[in-house]
Amino acid sequence: MSIAMIQLFKDTGLPPAARLVAYMLADHHNDDTGRCDPSIACLVSETGLSERGVRLQLRHLEAAGHMTIQARPGCTPLYRLHPGTTCPPAPRAPRHHVPPTPAPRAPEPERTVREPEENQNTLPPVDLELLSSEPIPDRKKKEGRGGPVTEAEVVTFCATLGLPASDAAFMFHKWQSNGWTNGNQRMKCWRSTIQSWKSAGYLPSQKQKPGTFSPTAEPAKKISAAARSLQDARRDAMRQLWPDSAAESDYADLTLRQRDEVTALLASQPVPA
Repeated sequence: MSIAMIQLFKDTGLPPAARLVAYMLADHHNDDTGRCDPSIACLVSETGLSERGVRLQLRHLEAAGHMTIQARPGCTPLYRLHPGTTCPPAPRAPRHHVPPTPAPRAPEPERTVREPEENQNTLPPVDLELLSSEPIPDRKKKEGRGGPVTEAEVVTFCATLGLPASDAAFMFHKWQSNGWTNGNQRMKCWRSTIQSWKSAGYLPSQKQKPGTFSPTAEPAKKISAAARSLQDARRDAMRQLWPDSAAESDYADLTLRQRDEVTALLASQPVPA
């Protein structure tokens, strides 16, 4: 180990990896003979760097002028250490030439993509005069198919179908409240909607007469013969127990105590054959 050589490497301002390799070389340096020939495997084991990293730092130290590497066939190289206080590039250090970007001979990039001629569609020339003479479709009429429209337009159209104004008012206010939608979707043609409602019989004038109200009557409940006989028996028992109020009362309106009295009376009576 050469303490003096390690002290000289401290003042060189080397980067950490190069300084570590230099310290290991100084550790194997003999001040008396000047011999320093550790193997690459030894430097890899002592520095913890990879073999490629050790070789890279050795070239860096030689290029900076801090040592000279003397190759010896059949054995490890001989490293002659002569650290300096600065790190100027060695005269033999190669200079890298960076070409300008882009290269002078590089072709200019094309801004458009060219397709092969066989893939290009050959279209006949367009006659601009013919296009200018064609009428432009009325967008307002197309947009008015699904509304919104005025109530007068709906009444006029319903009159052509033989429908009263009440149906027109019903449809207009229905669409107005729903935001001119039909089934949570934007209405495409309100005239077709009225025609479809008329065909299906959904309009108010088709369900009932104007100005009348016909509520749906509840269907009569069917009572079996056994239930009817039980109902009559309870009615007779109520007449026997309360003759004054039997005609005005119902079994469902009785209290629990009164129901028990009716049940006890029915149980005491003989069962009809």
